[in-house]
Amino acid sequence: MILDGNTYPIPLGTYRRTIDAEFRMTVPGIWRDEPLFESDLGYLSFRRPFRLVLLPHGFVNKILRGKRKGVGEREKEDIRMLLAALHTITLDRRGRMTIPEVLATILGIGPGDIMVLTATGGWVEVWPGEEWERSRGEKGLFTP
Repeated sequence: MILDGNTYPIPLGTYRRTIDAEFRMTVPGIWRDEPLFESDLGYLSFRRPFRLVLLPHGFVNKILRGKRKGVGEREKEDIRMLLAALHTITLDRRGRMTIPEVLATILGIGPGDIMVLTATGGWVEVWPGEEWERSRGEKGLFTP
């Protein structure tokens, strides 16, 4: 896929966060000063299966400028889905982002739910905790 971890490196790591009553969740401090959030602004979208993805400015700008050389049909469909559900998000003074209602509805998440944030090198995936555990178990992988 076009998500290029070498172009927009984000420190690797996996963190658990709880959604508060206002659908906010704290972004780990290690990621706040990365290209993911320029001026406390980032992009959040939906990605199959059952997760959100935080995207850096540079990546979103690359897509919007149409720089998709060598992109196959599957990648084009992934890009269409990312753009269709794309939301601009900001961080408040405490480093919290608000999950837009439409994305929370798609995932079936709400206040008190545990989310798992995991950096993949170029972006951050945001999984509902139960889906993360199920996915990891199906693949026989260790869960933190």
